[in-house]
Amino acid sequence: MRTELGLADGRVSVVPQGPVFYEQTGIDRTEARRHLDMDSNAVVFLMMGVIRPYKGLDTALRAFANLVRNQPDSRLLIAGNPLDVRYLRELQELSASLKLESFIDWHLGYVPSEAVGLFHAASDVALFPYKAISQSAAFLTAAALGICVLGTNVGGIGEVVADGKTGLLMETAEHADVVSGMRRALALTREQREHLGQALRAQVLSEFSWARIAARTV
Repeated sequence: MRTELGLADGRVSVVPQGPVFYEQTGIDRTEARRHLDMDSNAVVFLMMGVIRPYKGLDTALRAFANLVRNQPDSRLLIAGNPLDVRYLRELQELSASLKLESFIDWHLGYVPSEAVGLFHAASDVALFPYKAISQSAAFLTAAALGICVLGTNVGGIGEVVADGKTGLLMETAEHADVVSGMRRALALTREQREHLGQALRAQVLSEFSWARIAARTV
């Protein structure tokens, strides 16, 4: 707006987006996985939210296929509402061609509020290989729920996450970067991933709480 419309700095204000969900369920990892019938020892990558092409699920599937060759205990949990049936079919056909059926848990459809915490509690890493984004409610929700975040350095994700301190960043959503990012997440211990998740949770609940956003906006 400053560049294209010539507005003075004082006339432009940014209203941050806060997390939609931030109350942790109290369900632990073991209980959540028992409820979802998932292996308690697997490293689970979560992709949750409305299924759209810009979110890079196709790249994630190809990267995950590369990953499970050496990390067969990894799983990909995909939960969300597919708005484009054709795109969903392409993703499922790609998954089948990559022989990933036994490594992916699909939960397709609207995700009710009570399931949001359950999916996050069962996961080790929230994956966001976004190709382009302004800001993401799914990302902020994962951050507020204390899950280790692995996201592309685009838009608001790159503005919020400090790589290696409060999460993990991938420079692009290209295949090689996503594979590298997922391997980097796997190389961490569970405690290290949890530490990153809790550090980002503290930051988001402080800097991006709706109370603080409201006060800044007023």
